[in-house]
Amino acid sequence: MRAILLGPVIGAGDAIEFLRSLRVGPQDLCVGVDGGTQVWLDAGYRPHFAVGDWDSLRLKNKILPGIPTLSLSKNKDRSDLYFAARAAMKWDIQELICLGVTGGERFDHHLATLYDLSIFASGKYGKLKSVSAIGVEGEYHFLSEAIPQWKGSFLKRRLVSVFAMGGRATGVTFSGFQFLLKNATLFPSSLGLSNWTQKRKCEVHLRKGQLLVILPRNGVN
Repeated sequence: MRAILLGPVIGAGDAIEFLRSLRVGPQDLCVGVDGGTQVWLDAGYRPHFAVGDWDSLRLKNKILPGIPTLSLSKNKDRSDLYFAARAAMKWDIQELICLGVTGGERFDHHLATLYDLSIFASGKYGKLKSVSAIGVEGEYHFLSEAIPQWKGSFLKRRLVSVFAMGGRATGVTFSGFQFLLKNATLFPSSLGLSNWTQKRKCEVHLRKGQLLVILPRNGVN
């Protein structure tokens, strides 16, 4: 079972494209993150529930009736996305996919999203098989000891960056890339920036720590 969390940093047109590519179906748990609730409706879907303090949801009195909600205080110490993901973990989900929660004008929100999703990938709140975020600017895939590998398959040469998150990452191995690593150690730095796939199938493996795999949207040639 997948949980698909949809936030407000995306238009309905882009959301429709991504949701179709994900083949959203009745087996998926659909969650609106604040203004993302409106995006779900504009894209032709109805979320199973919505979470937020409603600062990015216009016409909330018209939209929220009929949708189960978790209303949050504006004076809270974590993001709407964090609480939405915690709520989704109460279901027996195996994948956590977030749309419309990255990019946009607020880089602090973008960075907070990456940090929080790395925590969910670590297994702190329950074991998941994959944690990812998708935005118009690119894709993000989170690795940890609980999710120790990422696999990609591409028809064209693809730009991929891989960064250590939150400290040292050990036992890092790349296969199918222009620049290879084998049982390497990465620290949070620019090391891992701008690698390229050399084969159709590529993999990143991790033994200990956390990694963030980034696929920029314009990184194809």
